[in-house]
Amino acid sequence: MADRLLAHPELSFSSAVGSNLRKAAWRIFSKQEVDVSCGHYRQTAKRCACHQVVLVSQDTTDISYPTHHASQGLGDLGGGKGQGNPGLCLHTAMALTEQGLPLGLVGQKLWAPQATGRDKRHRHYRLEEKESYRWVEALAWTSQHLSRVEQVVVVSDRESDFYEYMIAPGRSNIDLLFERWHLVLKQGMIVEKLQFDTFTRLAHAIALLSIIAWQLLWLKQLAAHSPDLALQEVFEPVQVAVLEKHSGKNQLNLRQALVLIAALAGFTPTKKQPLPGEKTIWRGWAIFSTLCDGYQLAFQQSYETA
Repeated sequence: MADRLLAHPELSFSSAVGSNLRKAAWRIFSKQEVDVSCGHYRQTAKRCACHQVVLVSQDTTDISYPTHHASQGLGDLGGGKGQGNPGLCLHTAMALTEQGLPLGLVGQKLWAPQATGRDKRHRHYRLEEKESYRWVEALAWTSQHLSRVEQVVVVSDRESDFYEYMIAPGRSNIDLLFERWHLVLKQGMIVEKLQFDTFTRLAHAIALLSIIAWQLLWLKQLAAHSPDLALQEVFEPVQVAVLEKHSGKNQLNLRQALVLIAALAGFTPTKKQPLPGEKTIWRGWAIFSTLCDGYQLAFQQSYETA
């Protein structure tokens, strides 16, 4: 599923994965006990352990489903007319190097908000019952997954400026101090076009797409920070072969490969913009994936001779 979704960003979930995998996703995502992200979190921890200092950026975004009035478990984002504004809120913490290379997600929370105005009893709620608790939870995710990192700096905006967050327990290696990832998730992976009809199914699908959105963002940042990296360190063998065939060159580096992929979507590098933006990358990646499929088919024997 992840391979298909990465190969075909901007397609609907069903179109990207195909009929059989769509049915499998429906069954898997219907199980509340499924944990889509646990393997990714472990890999993030391994990548972070190689760095002395890691930044953890956390933020919240709204995911709107204005046509999903019949879906079960959605909240109200407010501002809607008539039947409300169905949607969900997503809070994510992402680990990055000091230079801004995204190392992966360390935690994520999805919930259904209620746009009912501020309850007079709000101040008497336990912290765990308030939406602001998400900031504290992110510290717990960070402590759990990044215990082997020498120093972690948590970055958050002024929403997190409240007493309970500042005094929340955490490991001694954590200090308190991401919008491009939200762009990839919403516009690249079109997470707001998902057609799953319950909170549980949507939650699992969003978790999977979140990891893929990180991978696309990682590819762009990696090309900026390690432009001379060999293709074999990043791409599958068939992808390396297609890039070399398409360029007519051997031993391309990562920066050259990313520009080549983006060029499929019309990108031309300039002094002002030597590397493509996220939107151009995911559009070029879709064309590049089709080229790879065609290359593999060309070397497959689809029939036998007598």
